Amino acid sequence: MTQSLTALDSLFFNIVLATLAIGLPIIVVLSTAFCGDRNLSLGRSKELEKLIWQLHRIASAMEHQ
Repeated sequence: MTQSLTALDSLFFNIVLATLAIGLPIIVVLSTAFCGDRNLSLGRSKELEKLIWQLHRIASAMEHQ
């Protein structure tokens, strides 16, 4: 009973290691791509925020005239 349990544990451990060896690089690549895409969209939103601020300044200047 103990030998079959250790063989089963060894098989389970090998399956977990194989899954990590295959899945971990895929997760790293996908997370890197997602973070890069997120930084690009954040850059665009900063430009949009600047434009909104400028339009707000123009509108408040026109309101004071």
